Formats: sequence, C-alpha cells, structure tokens
Amino acid sequence: MNPVLLKSGGKSKAHIIVNGKSIGNKDVWSYYRDINTLKPFASLAFKKLQETYECIVAEGAGSPVELNLMDRDLSNIYIADEFNTKIVFVADIQRGGVFASIYGVYQLLPEKLRQNVIGVIVNKFQGDMTLFDEGVEIIQERFGIKVLGVVPFKPFNLGFEDSASIMNYIQDTQKAIIRVGVIRLPHISNFTDFEPLITDPEIELVFISNPSELINCHAIILPGTKRVIDDLNWLRQRGFEKALKSKKKVIIAICGGYEMMF
Repeated sequence: MNPVLLKSGGKSKAHIIVNGKSIGNKDVWSYYRDINTLKPFASLAFKKLQETYECIVAEGAGSPVELNLMDRDLSNIYIADEFNTKIVFVADIQRGGVFASIYGVYQLLPEKLRQNVIGVIVNKFQGDMTLFDEGVEIIQERFGIKVLGVVPFKPFNLGFEDSASIMNYIQDTQKAIIRVGVIRLPHISNFTDFEPLITDPEIELVFISNPSELINCHAIILPGTKRVIDDLNWLRQRGFEKALKSKKKVIIAICGGYEMMF
C-alpha cells in the first residue's frame, strides 16, 4: 500500500499520486513546503491497515537521519514517531561501511525513536558467513544493537523496483543462444518487462550504455522512459541514433522507446 507515490516528472520535479489519483507535478521546494498536507493520507493508510492486520511492515525509504530533512521525512520518521513503531535497521553490507552506517544512524535518531530500535539485519553478505561472526559481536557488544540476522546475497531476478536493483540479477548463460541488449537509458522505466528474458536459460540479457556494445547483440530493446525527450537527447549524444537507424539489428521498442524510434 503506497498512499503517497512520487514519480519523476522532470528536473527537480515529481509527479505526485495520492491514493491512486494524480494531483499533478510539484517541484521539490513545493513538495517539502506542503508536506504536512500529505501526512494525513499516510496516517489514515496506517490506521486502515491496523483495523485488519495484526502486523504491519512499514518499509522506509533511504536514510532516516538526513538531519536537514527529518521534520519532512514522511516514510521513515513520521510513521515511526506518529505510531510509536518498533524499528528494524536493514544495512547493505555490499556497499561497504556497514559499521559506520549502523552506528551513525542509531546515534543520530531522536532519543524517543532510538528506544524503539529492536535490532539490525545485515543484508547482501557475500562469501563465507563465518567471516562476519566477529562483526556481529562488535555490533551487539560495542553498539548495543541486537543483530537479528545476516542475510546472504542471492540473485532473485524478479521484482525489480528501480534502476539500481535491476543490475542485481545473475544469469547462467551456458545454454544461451540469443544475446539481447537493453539500452540503459538514464530514466529507464518498466523494469519488470525484462524479467521473462532474465529467467529464460536460452537468452543472455545485457544492459548497454555505448553503441559499440550493440555489435555482439542479436536483438536490441529500446525500453520505456520516464523522460522521453531527455533520453532521446542522451541517445543522440552517445551516438546511438546512427546505429538504430541502420536497421542492421532486430529492434524492439517499448512505450517511450517507441516514441523515440518514431
């Protein structure tokens, strides 16, 4: 359930959808200025879920301790404070700096919310799990935060939610007979379009950013985009236009990609 949804609407702007209905575009300053008008929608959504369910998982977004924005943090601080929720940290060890991340976030939380932290999950651990046994001890003994679990990194290959997560897939290409290249537009959208290709053992899927990479592909996908004109200019600046117009490859265009082909 996402009562307040933000979609990229242009430079420094977002398209705002409240309870499934568009309320138009706002620049970032107007959005933050009017944030208090959106809080009742988030609150009502939480209360409605409380009427039906015994347990609610309120997934946050980004860091909860951006100090200059904490009073306007709708998805993390507001919900945790308004409903006095229990708090679980999820720390991505793959990015590095996991100890500083956990300790820093904990210390920067308001005192009231710090009391509600019940533990941390260390996510995306690669390699021998026993190598982090000492890490668990450090977090629990020195930071005073319980480690609820260490989750190994496993490629799920389904349910991409953004342009960062789409690169987390891993394919076994031993049986692949077709190589499909998806042009990785800066504002690429509709990530789930490519899931069937990733799960097909006869297809190798690659995301490409330069025209030189087209040579080794049997087919090219020009995907959807949140900002058609900006990504069309990007294609031209990168030199994709000549290669796409040559029609030497099979080209499949989707949504905004089809507009760019026109």
